[in-house]
Amino acid sequence: MPITRSDMPEEKQWAAAARMLEVHGDDVGNVLLERVRSLMDAGEHREAKTWLDICDKVQRLYGGEGGA
Repeated sequence: MPITRSDMPEEKQWAAAARMLEVHGDDVGNVLLERVRSLMDAGEHREAKTWLDICDKVQRLYGGEGGA
């Protein structure tokens, strides 16, 4: 069964995205990719979905809605 939603509320995802950008700067994409890969490899699909949602929010914060 595919995972279609995460357990983290939307506002916390935005806060996590902003914090990830603050802490990791231009390397944020690599950090997030590694986190999602690790979670998927461990079978933690719902948690990985949460981080994929955070990735989307990081992208929006980093480059705006239409990209950089």
